[in-house]
Amino acid sequence: MKKYIITLIVIVLIIGIYSFNNKSKAPTNSQIIKIGAVLGLTGYAANDSLNVKRGLELAKEDLAKKGVIVDINYQDDKTDPKQTVSAIQYLLATYHPQAVIGPIWSFLEEAGGPVLASSKIISYAPADTSEFVSVKSPYLFRGAPLNALLVKPISKWLKDNNKTRVAIIVSNDGWGTSIQMPFIQAAKDAGATIVVNEAIQTGSSDTTSISIIMTKIKATKADVILITGYDESITAIAKNREAMGINATIIAAGAVYPSLVSRGNISQNQAKDAYFIVAKISDDFVTKFKAKYGEHPGSYADRAYDGLMILVEAIEKNKGEDSDAVSKHLHDKTNYKGYGGTYNFNDNGDIAGGEWIIEPVTK
Repeated sequence: MKKYIITLIVIVLIIGIYSFNNKSKAPTNSQIIKIGAVLGLTGYAANDSLNVKRGLELAKEDLAKKGVIVDINYQDDKTDPKQTVSAIQYLLATYHPQAVIGPIWSFLEEAGGPVLASSKIISYAPADTSEFVSVKSPYLFRGAPLNALLVKPISKWLKDNNKTRVAIIVSNDGWGTSIQMPFIQAAKDAGATIVVNEAIQTGSSDTTSISIIMTKIKATKADVILITGYDESITAIAKNREAMGINATIIAAGAVYPSLVSRGNISQNQAKDAYFIVAKISDDFVTKFKAKYGEHPGSYADRAYDGLMILVEAIEKNKGEDSDAVSKHLHDKTNYKGYGGTYNFNDNGDIAGGEWIIEPVTK
């Protein structure tokens, strides 16, 4: 009986010591970095939002390997500005994040940015620039290269490929407008003539209006089509080009076109003589992303990864400090060398520099 009691005491002590050690190793709330993410996980921003989410999850895993625990609370704003505001307000009231990733696009940041700015919450929008966002704040940061930097690579491509008759189709929103201006300037710098310049409704599935525009393009004998848009409109443009026998090269801003090909929405034949222009992605990140998700990374996944790393670094180096200290660190001391290049933020919260490249949709 005495041996039994001694054995029981030893077991209880061992369990107690094990439990104590585990509790001491478990991160407390103060050790966990809390990040809110407001993305358009449904709606026509779903593709870019998924890429951003995957980039964040990759960074979160790599940080965990270093002993840095990050919790990300995702909110879906359904690509709706009203929902963007609601999602941000919900995060601030219930989750109390140390920083926010998003919103995903400029018109969504236009809606939600004032709430973030007035609340003095640091935010980082991987897919955005300040070019078409009116709110200015030291708390808002963005990870995409400026759209104005598109002019030189497009102009050079037009010259190198002897394209002289340019058609432009953009989405009727901040993204489309911000790309339309570099398209026009690039054509001018290349000495080309703009024969069509049209805007279509954002997220539109109105194939009739797109057919009318494509008929204009054929009639004016455009030899290149510069486009922005989303799944429905890009698909309609690609299919109409093939069906109408239009012999014009396509250059699409962003990675929507190759994504549609990979999903089977656009055929290989409809992707012939089609290109897309994106921010340069490092080969190392492509390898890392493919190992995790089995496919090539889409737009902004690398910039989401880098952004989380940058935010965590700034938060950790300013523990116990307010957003003003984190903001000052981001503006003055970032110089982060990531997969998207070297990150330094200017007064508008945009990154300095960045490189856009033009690649074929299919190789």
